[in-house]
Amino acid sequence: MRSKLSNKKLMAAEEKLKELAESGYKVLALASVKISEPVNELEDLDKGIQFQFEGLFAVADALRKEAGPAIRQTAAMGVKTKMVTGDHADTAYAIGRELGLASSPAEVLDCSKLGNITDQDLANIVGGITIFARVTPEDKYRVLSAIKQTEVCAMTGDGVNDVPALVGAHVGIAMGDSPSIVQDAGDIILLDNNFKNVTEAIKESRTVLTNIRRMLSYLLATNAGEALTMIGALIFFGSQMLTPIQILWINIVTDSLMVIPIGLEPAERRIFKQKPEQKDAPILPGKVIRRMVVVAIVMAVFTLGAYGVSLQVLGSKEQANTLAFTALVVMQWASAFSARGLYESALARLKVPHRSFWLAMAGAIILQVLALSGPLMTITNTVAVPIWMILIVAVVCFFGSLAIFEVHKRRMGKG
Repeated sequence: MRSKLSNKKLMAAEEKLKELAESGYKVLALASVKISEPVNELEDLDKGIQFQFEGLFAVADALRKEAGPAIRQTAAMGVKTKMVTGDHADTAYAIGRELGLASSPAEVLDCSKLGNITDQDLANIVGGITIFARVTPEDKYRVLSAIKQTEVCAMTGDGVNDVPALVGAHVGIAMGDSPSIVQDAGDIILLDNNFKNVTEAIKESRTVLTNIRRMLSYLLATNAGEALTMIGALIFFGSQMLTPIQILWINIVTDSLMVIPIGLEPAERRIFKQKPEQKDAPILPGKVIRRMVVVAIVMAVFTLGAYGVSLQVLGSKEQANTLAFTALVVMQWASAFSARGLYESALARLKVPHRSFWLAMAGAIILQVLALSGPLMTITNTVAVPIWMILIVAVVCFFGSLAIFEVHKRRMGKG
């Protein structure tokens, strides 16, 4: 201390400091001294000069009302939020408690004592710490390095002293009003400095990843189903069942119409409550691959069955071919309908508005009707078939395959 204070006044000042800090205020001490000539830095003053203590100055930063709910939402998504600040430990704890980051002072680490902690010891304790107080730029980088040993870490920052940590983090998030050097160091820039946007970014990334999986699983499964159908036809019937133009029709018309809206599907609530995946997680998890196998086998079995039964009932290979073609197309619709939910049931997804999906489905149905009974028959190599046979095949294949897809999805969700 370089001010003249009695022990009584010093204790009163420290008590007031603690009281203000525990209330979430940033506290500055004000002192004055008379000098004979101006100085540029405090170090230029005589070391023996005593200051006159004037009082304490308390400042409170207003918290955004969205911050607390956003932090709780990230926690529900399995993402831990840690606060790194230069504030006093009591101030940091008061703010963290208001945000829901900490419920006990034991979750606060006063980094002014970090020099006495080795890097290994720091790595062992950071998991239980949610608030790091009185942090210097060097401390910030040490804390980040310790967290990175066990976690994928994103770092937010708005000052030049945050640049090393932003560069060192797996994902650097710079504030929109930060200097250009800080924005250059970040991977993402928050234009309005709102933590809520971090939560929205997590939501968006999970939605995009899930939709990519939907599209891939739909396309790969249906194409595998076509391949198995062609191989099965050669094995069981000794001849090619579908014509090349019919296969092209399925791939270009049916697949293309349905896969685009599948890739624009609204998010499922479940993906926001799951823990983050490992950074090296495969794009198609084992559960999704198993589902693709089930879809492909079901499509092949139903199509081959439709062809065999139709051949026995109608006695015409051309008509049986037309019905097998219909069965395969209808099951692609069922697969698309089921693919709307990677985890949620097709019935549950009916409650989720998705206009483009229903427009695509309507377009696919209209084109298929024209391919079976209109001017497109010559292009798709189809022939006239009794309408009752088409309806039976369509209903059995659509609802039968959809039921199997949904049962497997339900079991996959429980696994």
